[in-house]
Amino acid sequence: METLSSQRARALVNPDDGGRLVSLVLDGIELLGSAEVADGLPVGWFQGSFPMAPYAGRTKNGRFRFDGATYTVPSNAGPHAGHGLVFEPRTRCTPLTSRGYWRRSARATRH
Repeated sequence: METLSSQRARALVNPDDGGRLVSLVLDGIELLGSAEVADGLPVGWFQGSFPMAPYAGRTKNGRFRFDGATYTVPSNAGPHAGHGLVFEPRTRCTPLTSRGYWRRSARATRH
């Protein structure tokens, strides 16, 4: 886990779980919760907050057209693709640089 903090806030990030924001506390109050997992959807969607990369939202049947070409992305919510790929536990985010308060960059790699 990696901790980012200031006088009023603390964020806990898990780089081994796709860079998921596991906890966000402001003035002593936890702002993130978890929800019951819905059938057929990835567990990771319901715990903390995660980067939605390389795409956000739901892609019907895992396919979309852009500029005259059809693209396919992996389905992970029944027949659909949703919320990118980095929320899956097999994605690791490695910090590349640290430039001060709340400014981080990372590279996500899938295993």
